[in-house]
Amino acid sequence: MTGSSDRTSPPTPRAGSTAPPSEIPSRQASSDALVSDDRQILGDRIRNRVGTDAAANEATAIPRKTLPEASSGLSKGRAIERELLAANPTLDIEAALLPVDDGADRRVVPEYVVALCQVLKADKEKTPTADDFLSEDGMTLWKRSVNGRLQQVLSDLLKYRYVIPQDRAGTGDSTIAGLQLKVLEARGLVSKEGRSRDAYCMIELGSVPDDEMAGRSSSSESHEVFMTEPCLGTNHPKWNQHLAIEAKNLTDRVVVTILDKHKDTHLGTARLAMSEIIAHTTRDGTLKRWCPLLPIPKRRDKDKYVGGEVLIEIAMADQDKRAPKPAIKPPGRGEDPTNFLRGQIIQCRVNTRSLYRILLRNVLTLDMTAKAGQINEGTSDLIGPEGDALLRSFARQWSMSEAFRLIAYVELLFIRYKSYQIPTTAFFNAMKMLYDRDKANPQWVSRLELAILLELLDEMYNYYVQQITKYKEFYPKNQPKNALDATLVGIRMIHRTGTYRANRPALAPSLSSELRRILHEASVARYIKLQELSAPLDESDIEGVMQGLAKLADLLSEDIDVDEKYFKRSFANEFKNIAKLTAETYLQQFVKTLQTLTEMLSTREAVECSTAVFVLFRKLRAMDERYSKLASNVKRLNGSDGGFNVEAWFAPFVSFWLEHLSDKTLEWVQNAIKADNYEPINADESLGMSSEGSVSHSSSIADLFAAVYQELEFITELKWSDKVQSASFFQAFSKTVYTALDQYCQAIVVGELAGSSDPAQAAAGSWTSYLRTTAAVAPQDIGRVSCVKLCNIQYALKRLDDMARLMNVASLTSAVRNHRATMMLTRRPVKDTRKRVLEDTVKGMFRVQIIYAENLKPCTKNGQCNGYVVIRVPEGTVVPRVPDDDPSALGLAAGISSSLGLGAAKAPKTNEDGDVVLTGPSCEIVRSRTVNDTVNPTWEDQFTVLLPPVSQLEVQIWSRNVITADDLAGHAVLEVGRYSDLHRRLADHQTHDVYVEMEPQGRVLLRLTLEGDDEDVDFWFRRTKERLGRTRDDFVRALTGRISPYIREVVTKLIMAEAAVPAPSRGFFSSLTTGTQYSNETAGGVAVDKPFTGDEADSALAPLTEYLDKNLETLCISLSTLMAQEVIKRTWDEALNMIESTVVIPLYGQIESSRRVMNPRQISLAQWAVQILYDFFHADGAGLGLAKKVLETRRYIQVSSLLASYGTETSRLRREYELALLGSREKEYLLRLIRFRIERPDEMPAAVRDELRQWFEAQLVRRKQSRSKS
Repeated sequence: MTGSSDRTSPPTPRAGSTAPPSEIPSRQASSDALVSDDRQILGDRIRNRVGTDAAANEATAIPRKTLPEASSGLSKGRAIERELLAANPTLDIEAALLPVDDGADRRVVPEYVVALCQVLKADKEKTPTADDFLSEDGMTLWKRSVNGRLQQVLSDLLKYRYVIPQDRAGTGDSTIAGLQLKVLEARGLVSKEGRSRDAYCMIELGSVPDDEMAGRSSSSESHEVFMTEPCLGTNHPKWNQHLAIEAKNLTDRVVVTILDKHKDTHLGTARLAMSEIIAHTTRDGTLKRWCPLLPIPKRRDKDKYVGGEVLIEIAMADQDKRAPKPAIKPPGRGEDPTNFLRGQIIQCRVNTRSLYRILLRNVLTLDMTAKAGQINEGTSDLIGPEGDALLRSFARQWSMSEAFRLIAYVELLFIRYKSYQIPTTAFFNAMKMLYDRDKANPQWVSRLELAILLELLDEMYNYYVQQITKYKEFYPKNQPKNALDATLVGIRMIHRTGTYRANRPALAPSLSSELRRILHEASVARYIKLQELSAPLDESDIEGVMQGLAKLADLLSEDIDVDEKYFKRSFANEFKNIAKLTAETYLQQFVKTLQTLTEMLSTREAVECSTAVFVLFRKLRAMDERYSKLASNVKRLNGSDGGFNVEAWFAPFVSFWLEHLSDKTLEWVQNAIKADNYEPINADESLGMSSEGSVSHSSSIADLFAAVYQELEFITELKWSDKVQSASFFQAFSKTVYTALDQYCQAIVVGELAGSSDPAQAAAGSWTSYLRTTAAVAPQDIGRVSCVKLCNIQYALKRLDDMARLMNVASLTSAVRNHRATMMLTRRPVKDTRKRVLEDTVKGMFRVQIIYAENLKPCTKNGQCNGYVVIRVPEGTVVPRVPDDDPSALGLAAGISSSLGLGAAKAPKTNEDGDVVLTGPSCEIVRSRTVNDTVNPTWEDQFTVLLPPVSQLEVQIWSRNVITADDLAGHAVLEVGRYSDLHRRLADHQTHDVYVEMEPQGRVLLRLTLEGDDEDVDFWFRRTKERLGRTRDDFVRALTGRISPYIREVVTKLIMAEAAVPAPSRGFFSSLTTGTQYSNETAGGVAVDKPFTGDEADSALAPLTEYLDKNLETLCISLSTLMAQEVIKRTWDEALNMIESTVVIPLYGQIESSRRVMNPRQISLAQWAVQILYDFFHADGAGLGLAKKVLETRRYIQVSSLLASYGTETSRLRREYELALLGSREKEYLLRLIRFRIERPDEMPAAVRDELRQWFEAQLVRRKQSRSKS
């Protein structure tokens, strides 16, 4: 604010006269320095006594209050002390009137008093407060009479008594109080014709008349005027300007006038009485008010634009920033100044204990300042003899008991001790004095001191409890050294103080019990804090919750380790191990937290963040192991003590996770195959093996196993204690492995086995039909990708074996089977024959895969078959109903009826027991699709059915006819009863390849699986291995199927090219009467009886050997030696089968009309073909060459014998066949050759042919009977 030129400028406040503690003079300071400014100090402390101005007294009167309400921040103990003193007013009056002890005074050093006065002057504590008086109106009387700080009163007492002569007093000014006035803002100012105001404030202080405008008072010398800067263009001006003022008379006023800068238009005036300001600021510290803007009474008609409010704030100025104010009228000559001050203390009923505490505090400050540099942790006495003498003098004068003096001293030291201002030794020395005094005399405190003693001990006790509660924060790593030990000593002394224990019955009998309770509550609080630190921002984020719990487990473990490492020794007197106590509390709270999250673990979201959940479990397991090492009897998380079991808590999640893990396998497979270009990795291309001996493979199978092993790692790291439950987890995981590898097998065979887009393969129906097709096809090379896929299957088999060893499948399987044997209930005895019959049958879920058939009976005119497969249950099979009184009996009727297509509308046949009886078409459970024009069809159809109780299955192969009834191409019966060999094979519930020999000829490959409930880890590993093995075999057949058609094409064309050409016709009539006549020469003009030479055969078969050499090189590069040789071996078998079928007809079925007897040249070529292929595949036993014992199979021997016997007479063939039967070595190829000669009418006379036909049919009957018996 700035003052106007014609108005009184604002006064400048005087600098405060207090000195900081660093400038406190020493005890040897000269008394003359104090006396030199004594007149000013004394004058600043004096003021007229109450009653000199009745009007002023009436205006400043403050309503009396009851004593309890007068205490604002007073502690409970001090309040009790004050009430007791107030209840006996003679106590403090008598103490204040006690005569001065001249003997004690003589021990007081004046220089010490001079220094102490300076310390009192520098004491910044605000005094007095209402709590420093014992009467209701003590504070009011004090303000009216003395109105000074208690420190200054004490200083005056000391000076008048020990330093200043009585005739050297002075006078001062008459200021009551310093104030800070702030004019903040105004609102609602009245505008003239909508124009905003340029408002400013004029502040007047003093005796301001009510009827005069601001600044126009006729007695301007009696008041001061100030003004603010204008705030332009607004009706809501904000000045925010302040002014320091001095209140000199309670009748004065503060007048704030708002004026418009334009023509000084009066906008309103607000008035505040000084008495009201002093009352409010004294009581509340600050007066802040919206004051209405009012017109001047004599100008009410002229003040047309007055209105609104102004916000004014007034507060007491800092006492230390302005000159001291006068207090009481100085005594006259001859009057004792000390008696006068004592009289004022008595009149205002000042609590002399408050004065003593102030004096004690400042004595301690002075003595510690004087000893600066000499105080260390070993210092025990802080108050010197001068200070002690002065305190004793005033204690005697004010009748302070020794108990109060000791309590006040300990209280003061405790305050300093908490702020690290005094040595620990000094404080504990004082505490020891108090403890010894109480121990020596339990009645050492009176009722007056008991309250403050208990309050002090309570405060100290709570302080120590707080430090012990947060000992890790107060004493990180138990530093400073011995600080925590001192805290424990302190609380131990308090707990053992008899007076305290007698008045605090809630205390535990022993400190150990009390500390155990305290530390338990502290551990709970710290757990909550650590939980908050680790909690996620979003509590609905399950992954965040799990990560937070894992972090919390780490924090708890670290916290317990800190106890064990740093704090065990400090708490050793009370506990054997503080870490154990902390661990028990943490575990209790952590278990509660975990139990609240049980339902969260069984959600899909928890499965999606399974990594975080498994990390949490590992943290919990590590925490449990750490706690078990910490103390043998600490509660565990494994439930061994009957408490919380983390495995039981976690087990539902593991099961739920394993259940949903199979849903991820398809994603694993898709991602792995998508990223694979089927280039071999980690392999030596020349050998198909890596330098470490591992199988060559591509990235997809490695990626798939990486995903599998990542999930397996979660389970293996569980280290589950329950072996049976652990085995069940591994069993579920093994099923997931099977699912993943099964899906992988299905994916990589696309385009290789089933569903190929190759035209020739599509025409035949599948790779096997393509293998056996007779149509001319271009040579197909073995693709490198196919070889890599086969290597992937080999690699999968190897990794599966590694996984089985890692999981210890044998041990897991043994655990499950032993558990089942233990838990298995005794089977109920069979009560009736009907159930006994059912005991011999098999029932339940049955999976059938119809793969292919070979050498079926030809049923069409062109010697082929349009085959489809039908599997039936026997006629009259019974489907038992569900007994009403036996819910555990067979309940398959509904499922089987649905599986067999028995609806309610069909009204199935039933017997007298109400069981369904299957007849006719209802017996059929499987029917495949039809594959046309081949005796070697491939179906690869899969079915899953519910079997009724049966012991046999009928397998039939039919050839479809468009017009006539279908022909039966073959049939067989499968024995599947519980005691059959086949059931024993299927009892392991794995998939098995079953070759079913058909009547009258051929065989069909079925893959059968009998589903069951007794699954274990070994079951799924065997099933997975079997699935990989089947896929491996299918790939081997597929690779063989790439080579075989070209072998067939080349060899068949070469053999047919050497057939005799028709002889020229001799006339029209001869061609009508006889069949086609053939010459003795081939189309090349070579005699049909001239055999092939070796060079001719080599030259003829050169394209084939070159083709084979090229593809075998691909096998050598891409496959392992084992797999390459397996492909070669199968190719060799297919070549032999092809040559045999070319040379001789099948045993049953129709014969192609174009089939002719081969001439010697054709036979010799076939023999050379066998020999050349034999030599080629043997390759002298080098490289991938097959050993002779591998090549010389039964089929090789039969084909060789067939070619050698081809030209033999029929009678000799018959005798040779009969001799073979006698030796139990049937030679079927001889029987087939004999049948071919029987069917050729030009081969022999009719009588011989008829006799031979009878013999042939008899052999077929014998052969059928023999096979049925076997």
